[in-house]
Order: sequence, then structure tokens, then C-alpha cells
Amino acid sequence: MNHEEADTKLVSLVRHAIENTDEADTKYLVRSSSGDIDIPVIFLSSNLTGDIVLDNGRSNSRKLLHLTHCKLNPMQKKALVGFHAFTGCDQNSSFFRKGKKNSWKKAQNYLGSFSQLGESYDIPNELYLDLEAFVCHLYGGKGNNVDKLRSEIFWKTLRTKDRVIELSLLPPCRKSLMLHIKRSNYISRIWRQAEVDMMVIEKLSDHGWNEDLSLCWPSQFLPDCLVSDVDVSQDNVTEYDFDTDSEDEVVSDEANSDIEE
Repeated sequence: MNHEEADTKLVSLVRHAIENTDEADTKYLVRSSSGDIDIPVIFLSSNLTGDIVLDNGRSNSRKLLHLTHCKLNPMQKKALVGFHAFTGCDQNSSFFRKGKKNSWKKAQNYLGSFSQLGESYDIPNELYLDLEAFVCHLYGGKGNNVDKLRSEIFWKTLRTKDRVIELSLLPPCRKSLMLHIKRSNYISRIWRQAEVDMMVIEKLSDHGWNEDLSLCWPSQFLPDCLVSDVDVSQDNVTEYDFDTDSEDEVVSDEANSDIEE
């Protein structure tokens, strides 16, 4: 067994217990206080016939979840792995102030795309576009161009509120999002292999991280056609004191819902 994380190792042990137990009506209890354990176990339950019970939560919030009675359909269970990795987990960042509950509602139109995350270490171009469209939808926009949506939200807020929007409330730029998708796909690939003893594990540096395991960030944000025309040296940087939104001001999805493609 070459599992590096206890989360996936636990899933493999559950599969091993189910396959090597002859007694009928056996229940398999999995203690978990982390979504990074819950999600692979729920995905595993769609592939095995054992009666798996999740002991989920902490302290007074603990509850037993009988996965044989789970209301998620097979497509939702398969998509849950990619969805959780993409919208934020222990190893990957989340979208600022975009919670799991609302994100899951909007993900129902993208279940096929999230089901593809982690199927292979190679990511089809169509999947990049589909996930970019989901992010646009998540931020109240249309289409599949996050750079265009960032601009529209920025200028709309400036016109209507006469102030610069808090930049953390904008969707990520396309170059950052592409790296986020790579990391999400890698994490999903690991989780989808959780039930096997020997995983196929590729180098992190090929999937959105650096050799020292730090996050890989875009080295260039300007379009290629502008780089040669713009002097971005430190000598030409001007500091501006903007009157930005306070931290408790959030651009809701409803406020952005009328942004047209």
C-alpha cells in the first residue's frame, strides 16, 4: 500500500473489510470529522454493496449517516469527489465567501464536468471550459470567460457605488483558475483511487505546485499582446489609495445576476 494520507488509506481498509467479511448484515462504521474522509467514503459506497455507516461530526453535532439510504443518485456521488476538491478542501483553496451549500445547488447543471475531474491526470480542454463556466455561474454571471466577468463586476460596482470593489470578491482570473483546476484534478484523481492498495501517483510539480510543494502562481497576468508594450518595472509602479469596500460588504449573486455575457 502506497497511500500517503490516512484519509485514503481508511477508504482502502473499508473496501478490504467488506470484501473479506462473509457474515451477513454486517455494518461497517467509519469515524470521521472531516469532509476529506466523508467524500471518498460516499463515493466508495456507490461501488460496494456493504452497509457503510459514517460516524460524522464532533461533540454534540455527531450523527450517524447510513450510506445505503443516501438520497444522492449515482451521478451526484461520482461528481461529489470533483466538486469537493474544486470548491475547497484541506489541500486546495476555496472561492472566497462561496459556501458549499450554494455551490452544490449551482453544480447540479455541471455534474458531468465534476464527474470527469480525477478520471485521469490529463484534463480535456472541454473540461477547462465547463469548469470556467461553472465559476462564472457561481459569481452570478453567464458564459465561460472569467476575465470578462471580472471586468464587468469591477466596472459595474465602480459605476453604481462609486468605489473600487474588494478584489477578493471577484472571481479568479483565467490563469489562476487553470492552475486551480489542475490541483483539483490531481486531488480528485488521488481520491478516486482511494479503494486500491497501490495508487498511480504523479509528481505534484506537474499539477499546479512547485518542486518545493508551494503553490504555483501565474508569472504573467497581462495578455501576451500587451506585455511588450507595457513597462511593469518597479520604477514605474504608482501606488493608489482606493476607497475599497469594507469587509462586511459582499457582492451577492443577485446583485450580479443581471450581468450579461
